[in-house]
Amino acid sequence: MSNRNEHRAARSRKLILVDIGRLQPRDPNYGLQLGCYVCATSHAASGCARIQDGPSETYVPLCDACYADDDTNRIVRTFLKAPDIRISNGGEVSTEQIEALVERQDKVEH
Repeated sequence: MSNRNEHRAARSRKLILVDIGRLQPRDPNYGLQLGCYVCATSHAASGCARIQDGPSETYVPLCDACYADDDTNRIVRTFLKAPDIRISNGGEVSTEQIEALVERQDKVEH
């Protein structure tokens, strides 16, 4: 039940949810040589993360070190292209930080 509520909250409050998991040996991507999403280390695919940003989902590969790190904030920083953004223990980012990030991304896109 809480999972459904988290997903509903993500859509209404613009949360970014991150789930980390392992690929199973029967998965067609298991063992492929990939670059880690967080640290860009080349590795055989075994870990992955699902990033939910509103209605969209993104699946990214993780190396064993980043999978074991269990710091989903690093994944969110990479996803937002904001390596210096500070995220609190509750996962909250201040409104000023979000506005600065949006402003910086708008300059890059135009």
